[in-house]
Amino acid sequence: MSYDKIIRRGRRRSLFTPTETTLEVSIDQEQIKQIIPHRDPFLLVDGIERVDLEAGTMRGFRNIDPNDPVFAGHFPDYPVYPGTLQMEMIGQLSLCLDFLISAGRAEVKPDDKPRNLRLLKLHHALFVSEVRPGDRVTITSQLLEQDSYCVICAGQVMKGDSVCSMGVMEVFMMEDEEE
Repeated sequence: MSYDKIIRRGRRRSLFTPTETTLEVSIDQEQIKQIIPHRDPFLLVDGIERVDLEAGTMRGFRNIDPNDPVFAGHFPDYPVYPGTLQMEMIGQLSLCLDFLISAGRAEVKPDDKPRNLRLLKLHHALFVSEVRPGDRVTITSQLLEQDSYCVICAGQVMKGDSVCSMGVMEVFMMEDEEE
């Protein structure tokens, strides 16, 4: 399938457009850890603010820590948050979106458990503007395709109305090992 239309749209404006079905939520990192397997220092979504299960969209955020050790090497004289980590932010938010859509609810329950999964393919990545130490970025995700084995999402990292990066990725849901 071609994702050209979503890529053209996503390089200039937000993929997340609130509608009458958009819900304001307050999902923090502790709740996020219940639905995706990532942990510090590689948990790159600080919170989720809005979910639209009908539209298949979500908006979250990340505060870029000026003391993040990644800035020591990327780049010492002009620190820029790496594009690969921006793609990871999008991927993690997309996994949260898929979890909640699959559960049919916009809340995390105490007994929720993350699924076993792996990144299968990065269909597209675009880096438009820099993310710098101390920035607060908005992360968006839009579900494009979903079945019991794979999820394909598009997403963005944004500062205000400006797109910093945009990606389309595919994740494979692995079968749980039998005990």
